Amino acid sequence: MAYRVRGLNHLTERIVPFFEKHSLKSKKRVDFARFRKILHLINQGKHLKLEGVEEIRAIASVMNTGRERESPASLETE
Repeated sequence: MAYRVRGLNHLTERIVPFFEKHSLKSKKRVDFARFRKILHLINQGKHLKLEGVEEIRAIASVMNTGRERESPASLETE
């Protein structure tokens, strides 16, 4: 089965509820919770201000690896 996401509303209305109903059983469950938090921040418009972008970057930096990683923005300043 494949599903094409065409906007934030698809994530909010279909993808997130699906994975809330059918929870992941691995470490990906923690990453999903972080992803859901980022999506919530975006839906609140927090990504439009520097503080919100920084919060989103901090959450995203520990996703999918279990450890922090450098962001592309920090690599550009070196």
